[in-house]
Amino acid sequence: MSCSAKYIQKLERESSAQCARLVSERYTLLDKLEAADAQLVDVKREAGSYCERFAETRTSLKVLQERFDDQSVTLRLTKESVGEAQSTNNTILVAWTPMSYPPVHLLRDIGSERKPSGIERPRQCF
Repeated sequence: MSCSAKYIQKLERESSAQCARLVSERYTLLDKLEAADAQLVDVKREAGSYCERFAETRTSLKVLQERFDDQSVTLRLTKESVGEAQSTNNTILVAWTPMSYPPVHLLRDIGSERKPSGIERPRQCF
């Protein structure tokens, strides 16, 4: 064998080894690509799940905000109603009290009266 034939054989072996390495690398990269695709599918599914949960949470938040606003209005109206009721009650009490009850000094006198036999008269409650 001549020098050029040995050189050609050497190049063929190197070329064959390089080809085997490249094929091996190709399969390794294809496996990695397949794994990356599977991860991408999982991530997309998870992202879709998060989007659904976000939409549900947003809807719940909107409902809670509406309830809070309604309660705020109800509280304000209740305070106004209570204020009006207290005002009306005070007005009625001022108008009604002098006509309904005897003066305080008469109530004391009634409780201190004694019958001639010495037995105390029971107190009257008003």
